[in-house]
Amino acid sequence: MKKNTLLVFFVLTLNLTNAQEVLPLWDTIPNAINDPTFIEQTTLDENSEPLRVSQISIPTLTAFLVPKEKASGAAVLICPGGGYRILAITKEGYNIAQWLNSLGISAFVLKNRLPDDRIMENKTIGPLQDAQEGLRTIRRNAVKWNIDPEKIGVIGFSAGGHLAASLSTHYNQKVYMPTDTSSARPDFSILIYPVISMQQEITHMGSRDNLLGKNPSQDQIDWYSNEKQVNKNTPPAFLVHSFDDNAVPIENSWEYAEQLKANNVPVEMHAYRSGGHGYGLGVDDTHLGWSAACAQWLDQMGMVKETTVNVITELNSTPELCQGAYWTPEEAKEKMKRFAQLWTNQKEWEERTQQIKKQLVEGMQLSKIPSFTKAQNIMISAPLVQNGYQVQNITLETFPGFYVTGNLYTPTKKQSKMPTILSPHGHGDEGRFSADVQTRCAMLAKMGAIVFSYDMVGYGESTTLNHKMPISLLLQTWNSKSIVDYLVQRDDVDSKRIGITGASGGGTQSFILAALDDRISVSVPVVQVSAHFFGGCACESGMPIHKQGNFQTNNVEIAASFAPKPQLIISDGADWTSNTPEVEFPYLSKVYSLYSKEDLIKNVHLKNEKHDYGVSKRIAAYDFLAKHLNLKKDKVQKKGEYNETDILILPTEKLKVYSSIERPKNELIGDESILTYLSIQK
Repeated sequence: MKKNTLLVFFVLTLNLTNAQEVLPLWDTIPNAINDPTFIEQTTLDENSEPLRVSQISIPTLTAFLVPKEKASGAAVLICPGGGYRILAITKEGYNIAQWLNSLGISAFVLKNRLPDDRIMENKTIGPLQDAQEGLRTIRRNAVKWNIDPEKIGVIGFSAGGHLAASLSTHYNQKVYMPTDTSSARPDFSILIYPVISMQQEITHMGSRDNLLGKNPSQDQIDWYSNEKQVNKNTPPAFLVHSFDDNAVPIENSWEYAEQLKANNVPVEMHAYRSGGHGYGLGVDDTHLGWSAACAQWLDQMGMVKETTVNVITELNSTPELCQGAYWTPEEAKEKMKRFAQLWTNQKEWEERTQQIKKQLVEGMQLSKIPSFTKAQNIMISAPLVQNGYQVQNITLETFPGFYVTGNLYTPTKKQSKMPTILSPHGHGDEGRFSADVQTRCAMLAKMGAIVFSYDMVGYGESTTLNHKMPISLLLQTWNSKSIVDYLVQRDDVDSKRIGITGASGGGTQSFILAALDDRISVSVPVVQVSAHFFGGCACESGMPIHKQGNFQTNNVEIAASFAPKPQLIISDGADWTSNTPEVEFPYLSKVYSLYSKEDLIKNVHLKNEKHDYGVSKRIAAYDFLAKHLNLKKDKVQKKGEYNETDILILPTEKLKVYSSIERPKNELIGDESILTYLSIQK
């Protein structure tokens, strides 16, 4: 399951959970009707924390004051939303206060009266009265609270955004008699998915009905349509809205921003493709970044403590591991829909692809691998000649002191330039020595390919380290890349025809290398591309390649980043690929359609089979690889059917590199020595 860590980081890491003081807003509440039966209601969440508040007759300010040594001098009045019916007091109130505190900004959560004829003589002005007095209270006590009286803003969400915008445009309206000359004008406003207008075409009708009643006059509608009240003295604004907000149309923010621009008032608006409505600090996907963007805007406005912006930006980009069944299948379906909303054309998808690849590179710290200053050390045995193919044992130094071990399968009848295929294996006990790996490598070699089968780290002869060491994902990816480096230097390899295929953990290695190495021309990941399952081992998901701060991807998108090159996804009915025809493959097809290459992405789904690289899966791979690498199927077929019976399964000892030669003298031994050499901390 996804963890929403943003608020946790703000509160715990920065240790800015400040003392809170609840302040009465009024000595005598204006515009009030006393009704003893009108009792405040608080709904609690599962942790007995306040979720929402309603039937408020006594408004308050809850002060979250920043200690003087950490304070920027700025302050913000917070107006939670709730359709002028309730207040989402924690999500759009207290949580926001803690976030602002993390920026060095003192915050005041307004628990304002909600319009109700039972407790107000004129319900339309009650919330604005409380907002004006809230702002004046902060300014009135600025010296006592270490606040600069010219750095006091307002933030509002949804209907609270309407109240904040009303305060920004009606701060001079005398809706009550102030006790002093303190100004109610905010110095800036932050409006998050706000209700701005009361015009029927774009308003939120629930908020309008609650504030103005069912049959308001046109004058009332216009007066509370804040886009119509903007002038050159309206404070600068930061707006956030999502295109898919079905509660409050994005036109509310557009109209307000347009009027601010027309009046030469500074405005910044962030319009996100997805997010819907009511996400508070942010819950997922594109709109999660608004708080970081807002922090930067506040910094530019001079409202943020000098030492905090970099800290907050860093927290907002904290890497996060996505491991195993990180989402449920149902959650993954929704995520795929969200991902599909992030792009609409080839250009936008390729921008998304660059983000995906950047996260892969940075998440697995590929830059930590040093370059060779001399030729790689390669040791290769004499061939074991078989029927139509031969096998050589090989060890290849991939960076100084680190080796990948494997087997090289080649046709006995060689061509001048042959295609080549990488064959990483999964987590089965026998690894590259297993019958299914030997069989497919031999069959592909007989068809005319040079096939390199190699050990996962910690498997086979890669015994100098543990498989589940912290950077096994990095090491395996680098080994794969280094094998390509070796293969393309061979005189008998056609560097334009390079494929990769593996199952399970080998499938992960396949689609990751295909995403990162442009030299791969065909990819066949088997029983591993899943929307909800991110890989259960450190070698697949033990480094933060899927999520960092606001950015989130999954293995389907990593596989899709190989588009428009030929790719076959093989799935089955007994594991995390069981939904491939309905979930994963449609997304992949949509990506390929951007290039008009739908014919190059295929799915073979074997619903009655299990998690393996069995014969029916191998046959599908043979067909696909033969088509796209120009292999000769007739070399391994009898009467049009693949024949694997004449493949001799060799004993393990014959396939071991170090059964006949000594291990390299310079080999790095142990997890710690490798981590130390690469200067990577656990």
